Amino acid sequence: MEKKIAPAPKRRGPFYGWVVVGAAFVLMAAAMGITYNCNSVFIKPICADMGYTRPQAAMIQTIMSVGMVAVSLFAGKLFEKFSLLALMRISSVVVGAAYFCYAFAQNLALYYALAVVVAVSSTLLTILPLSIIINNWFYERKGLAIGLAFMGSGVGGMLFNSLAGLWIEQLGWRAAYQILGVIMLVLLVPCTFFVIKVHPRDMGLSPLGAETEAGQPARPEQPALGAPFKRPAFWGVCIAACVMAVGGNTMVQIVAPHYSDAGYSATFAANLSAAALGALAVGKLIVGQMFDRLGPKKTTIICSVATVIGLGSLFLPRFAPAIGGLMLGVGLGSAFGSVGIPILTHFAFGQRRYQASYAIVNAFNSVGGVIAPILTNAIFDVSGGYDLSFWVCIIFAVFSGAVYTRVLSGRAQES
Repeated sequence: MEKKIAPAPKRRGPFYGWVVVGAAFVLMAAAMGITYNCNSVFIKPICADMGYTRPQAAMIQTIMSVGMVAVSLFAGKLFEKFSLLALMRISSVVVGAAYFCYAFAQNLALYYALAVVVAVSSTLLTILPLSIIINNWFYERKGLAIGLAFMGSGVGGMLFNSLAGLWIEQLGWRAAYQILGVIMLVLLVPCTFFVIKVHPRDMGLSPLGAETEAGQPARPEQPALGAPFKRPAFWGVCIAACVMAVGGNTMVQIVAPHYSDAGYSATFAANLSAAALGALAVGKLIVGQMFDRLGPKKTTIICSVATVIGLGSLFLPRFAPAIGGLMLGVGLGSAFGSVGIPILTHFAFGQRRYQASYAIVNAFNSVGGVIAPILTNAIFDVSGGYDLSFWVCIIFAVFSGAVYTRVLSGRAQES
């Protein structure tokens, strides 16, 4: 006798998953937006006060990027062994407290040690667990949900960069660290302790899209492409994520120095860099919508082409219309790295091993972020310009787009 499948619980009122997305937006804005996007405004005042060189002060960004990679490699095991929500709650307290303690650092060793703590706790609080949580809550409109959540880092970066600059000027860099640390605690702790729920079943609910219009359970998920870690496709996606991140990060990071070298004023270059961050924030929402409406394959191709256009536009800094091409590349290409990777990983390798698979793919994606400034600066030192960097990144974008398309085509055939 066949067992009857019990229908998933019906929702009453607004879907709580969107509340979770709102909390994820706040976590990204207050954690990533501050810890990763506000570092540059502290470099000059810290150097002036403590006597450090700029490379010494800027090393904090490298330490945090490497820390994210290291944590990502082991995050899958951590999430299987420990409660994901418990890790997030601990991290929400630790990251705010550690950031607050930057104000009391009297030497580089303590400064760097705090950076390691901030890197570990922010990684266990934001991108990795939030991707898993949103994946649990949304079978449909997943792209929109991830886009809205991850948009928070860009919005937070723009907001808190301006506020941090104002507080540093009026109160000093140590007071600015303290204020930002308190803001993080005030925003992060309530979200993790009272709002975030890892799975809809924790509230007796079902994921969005788990029911058909008739109220019957949705069809079971199609099987993944075998054991992902044993397939060349998995490691191809990892490499593609890494090299595409090099191009995506280069477009964002290179704007100010490149346009300044091209003869524009420092003010114009800074405003253009801010506009690129704005395009990145909005682009995350757009890319998420594209995944929902166009599907993974078409969206990946469009974003890969946009990346090539954006990088190509950098060859023409004095040609004003090319700035539009750059914004297109940043808005779709750079945003693809944060929004597209979790969606592609789930689509290609399935739900059962999603946590472990995404943790490793994200680690490779983070490695690309570490490589980008090292590569572009090394090429600049050798050649005296960035053009060769742009060619390398274009080749990377074409390669990664081809790999993603191949994997997605194979997935469609097996399904």
